[in-house]
Amino acid sequence: MATLANILIIDGEVRSQEALRRTLAEEFNVLTVSSALEGYAVMEREVVQVILCDQRMPNGAGIACHGKLAKGHFY
Repeated sequence: MATLANILIIDGEVRSQEALRRTLAEEFNVLTVSSALEGYAVMEREVVQVILCDQRMPNGAGIACHGKLAKGHFY
């Protein structure tokens, strides 16, 4: 069986995380966190192919989070 791609969901709303997890879990390995800081920690230890990030969340806005992740500047 092929290895599933990792999707990182960064969202402060647990309901949103779970809805996305249920939708994507059959086709992907879904990782969920509640803040940008937690997302940065996951990126330090996991290879992630796709990031879904809420626009407004604790410890950093979605656009800033994506910019840091794309550049590898996690802290």
